[in-house]
Amino acid sequence: MGFILRTVRRGGFLFVFYWKNIIIHPMKRFRKYHEAVEYLENLPLMANGSFEPAASSRPDFYLKKMAWFLDLLGNPHRGMKYVHVTGTSGKGSVSTMIQNILTASGKKTGLFTSPFPTTSIEKISIDGTYVYPDEFVGMVDELKPLIGKSADGCPWGRPSYFEIFMLMGFLHFKRKGCEWVVLEVGCGGRHDASNVIEKNEISVITNIGHDHMQIIGDTLEKIAFEKVGIVKEGSALFTTEKDEELLAIFKNECEQKNARMTTVPNMCESVVYGGNRMKVRLPGIENEIDCKLWGDHQARNISLAYAISKHLGISNESIVEGISKADLPCRFEIVRHEPLVILDGAHNKEKIKSTVSNLEKLEYRKLFLVVGISETKEAEKILERIIPKADYVVATNLVYGKSVDPERLKKMSTPFLKAGAVFETEPALFEAANGVLEKAEKNDAILITGSFYVAGELRKKWISEDYILENLRSF
Repeated sequence: MGFILRTVRRGGFLFVFYWKNIIIHPMKRFRKYHEAVEYLENLPLMANGSFEPAASSRPDFYLKKMAWFLDLLGNPHRGMKYVHVTGTSGKGSVSTMIQNILTASGKKTGLFTSPFPTTSIEKISIDGTYVYPDEFVGMVDELKPLIGKSADGCPWGRPSYFEIFMLMGFLHFKRKGCEWVVLEVGCGGRHDASNVIEKNEISVITNIGHDHMQIIGDTLEKIAFEKVGIVKEGSALFTTEKDEELLAIFKNECEQKNARMTTVPNMCESVVYGGNRMKVRLPGIENEIDCKLWGDHQARNISLAYAISKHLGISNESIVEGISKADLPCRFEIVRHEPLVILDGAHNKEKIKSTVSNLEKLEYRKLFLVVGISETKEAEKILERIIPKADYVVATNLVYGKSVDPERLKKMSTPFLKAGAVFETEPALFEAANGVLEKAEKNDAILITGSFYVAGELRKKWISEDYILENLRSF
């Protein structure tokens, strides 16, 4: 049948584009789910589905809009305890660790993350299990009438794609009786849809770096101000940020809201790498913790989750269990050996720096790189860090959203190419990956990166969307 070039969902059918062939598969079991996803994806998007200050002189209207819709739904966001997580890098990892730790301690815990790597249900889970596709469909059907009449009925207009998912998350967590919810910010914090919650127990800022600058601010200070806006009256803020000027911004917000701030250092007493695992030691815990998430940056994320858990009075046993179980797709995920295939959604210079650091801990002959980058990202700064490591590069397009043109990526990369390296362009994402898989030998490594919309889509080659929908997990 040949290599898969692309897959497209339309009208309950899956169109699979093979080399020189097209096969149309009826999606019978999950047809209604795919139709619900298609409905949401076809709604007009507002910015990247979250907060954009430039869109209004009154950015607080985003939160007022969320409050309006939640009121119609009976305010499902109330009555649960929240750990609210923002930051430039590590949000997903920290959020997943905290959910796993709370679950291990016997607390029913919801988790909302963004974006999803492969399929929509990955954004909403309880105790490590994604929302059932049928329940997803039911919530979309429930919201459709509100979405339809909101253009005229709501003073602040129709909810965005991101806001609809946030509404669904609140509904699901409330109806399933969650005591705790770990809530990951979509973008920024102060005016993000998630900040509609009136209180939280814990506010988390992993760190501050250069991302979403066209939306939340073009300096680190502006970005820090937006992110620290999630701090609530009387809550506790935890961060691994080290910059004194940014910490001063955090401290000022905490003083205004009578919140306690804790700056968390790297608390891992030892870190040992082996294969695609990492073992760490934490203070007061006798045995090493075997971690699925690995890398120097994960040691900082583990430290943050550990400090928050100790603040909440959670036992060492639950902390060990939660950290050891935590796993995330497309975070330096090794999906194949011989050749080594790594999926990584790194999409800013801070994240790609961690990716390069992880690569340096592996042994391989040549590095093959498949890269696609969104137009909204600082492509040149990403390429500057990763291109010098590659022996063979293929630039490609994202399946969703606007991509930096592959030919433009090639031009940007030219100054960073090492001697003898080859750079090609292939607009079709699956064909780009298939071509590299044909060329790489068993002792080589293939890194697929630049965007979750690249890594997550290509993940289907090894773990299908149907597997995730059937098993309600990504692994």
